[in-house]
Order: sequence, then structure tokens, then C-alpha cells
Amino acid sequence: MSDDIVIFLSYAHDDDLVLSPAPDELGFVSFLDQQLRLKLRDLGARQAKVWRDRRRIGQGDQFADIIDDGLSQAELFVVVMSSNWMQRPYCRKEFETFLELRKAAGVANPATRMLVVGKGYVDRSARPPELQGQEGFLFYSRDDEDDVSAITPFFNRGKCNDRFYAELDDLAGGLQKRVTQILSGAQAAPTAQQPAPIVTPNGRTVFLAKPASDMKPAYVRLVTELQGKGFTVAPDPSADMPSDNSAAAFLNDALSKAEVFVHLVGDSGGFAPEGLDNIV
Repeated sequence: MSDDIVIFLSYAHDDDLVLSPAPDELGFVSFLDQQLRLKLRDLGARQAKVWRDRRRIGQGDQFADIIDDGLSQAELFVVVMSSNWMQRPYCRKEFETFLELRKAAGVANPATRMLVVGKGYVDRSARPPELQGQEGFLFYSRDDEDDVSAITPFFNRGKCNDRFYAELDDLAGGLQKRVTQILSGAQAAPTAQQPAPIVTPNGRTVFLAKPASDMKPAYVRLVTELQGKGFTVAPDPSADMPSDNSAAAFLNDALSKAEVFVHLVGDSGGFAPEGLDNIV
């Protein structure tokens, strides 16, 4: 369909390896792709179409012949972030081509069309600048903040835990939101009459601190519960924490609106915005 919104999935093929002899096992990327398509259907995002190239790109392959078709159609770009992705020239080429095409199409800030899926730990400062402003959807937890190799993946050898699905649901929700924005026109002014909320706001605001990765499932559950009872949650759960020193103003603004402060404390210290301490 001409009004489909194509989501380009950029990944390193070594992040889709099958690591056991099980005949039906899927690699991480294949399983993520499968479950993401299903969740988008479940959400009713029928015009969201995930595009993934399943062929391994060799040194002699022509880049344009392999992936240009998908990139030329893509409105959204999902990066499966890992050390493998960072090291693959064709992954960087996909990234740069998407940026160029979206800028040429008149998208003022193509970074808003990109989402990060964390398969393995990569320091945010090492990412391309356009990807440093978001933490992303992390499919692992860090066991030791001082040891970048000490992570527990939510998907391992064909099996996943509940935290995998919590991140998947958040990812699909983020994509659905962006698909809706694109279909309605990014520059469209809000309508004069807003639809009535399902739950009437009670006029009270709760500050719920942005979580570290190990507490994100609990954070999502608490947001749902609070909003379901009419509370406003600040900062906006759908907004990314700034990665620079504007994070302080971001937090102070949210705190000024709230009468109650809630902070979910786990084992991880979370990320640290530039010039500031860890968020947890």
C-alpha cells in the first residue's frame, strides 16, 4: 500500500547468530523481527511495515543492489545497537544513507525518526551523534557498571524472559506513536477539540524518576497504574531524558509540578548526562 510506513531494521548479521544446535532456534534479530511484527499487528498498527534484509552482505556486493530499495522507502530507522553494528561499514552506510534521504525529503530532524534497540552495551558517547540523545530500548541489564562485558541478555540461545517482552512492548508502542505522527503530518497543528481521556485526570501530579534499565519493567507497570487512576506522571514517560546538561532543567521542571516523588531503586546506577551524576 502507498500509505504504508516502512521501518528499516539495521543490524549486523553476527547479531543474528544461532548459538545452539536446536533446529528451530532463531537468532536475536530474527526473533525480535518476528515478535515486533506481531506486536505491531496486536496494537492495530496495520500500516507499519518492518523491512529487513536477510542476506549477508559480502565484501564484493554492491551496497545499492542490496538495501537501497528498503532505505528509499523507509520513514523510520531502527538500529540494533551492539559492538558488531558499530564495526560494520555497511551498517554505518545504512545509517548515513537514511539520514541523507530523510533530509532530502524535508525532515528537519531525522534523528527523531531513529530508535535504538540495545542488544549489547555500547557507551552512548561512542554512538553516532544522532543516536546519543536517547537511551534506547535495552534488551539486557548491566550487572556491573564498571565492567562493560558484565551484562545479562533478555534473550539467550532461543529463550527470552519477561523483560524482553516489556522492552518489546515499549519499542512497538514508540514505533506506533511515530507511525501515527507521520501519517497525520508531522507539522500538523493540534485540533481545537482534544478527545476526552479514558480516565478523568484528578489534578494531581506524581514525579516518577526515569529508571535504570533493570527497573524499567517496574517503571512501566507503575506508570500504567498511576495514569489509570487519573494521576499525571512527570517527567512525561514518552520523553527521553536529555543526554547533556539540559537534563537538570528537564528534571527541575518536572519536580516543580509534582507533590509526590517516587524513585525506583535497583542494582544499576543508570546513565549519567554530561557533567552530571548518574540518574539513580
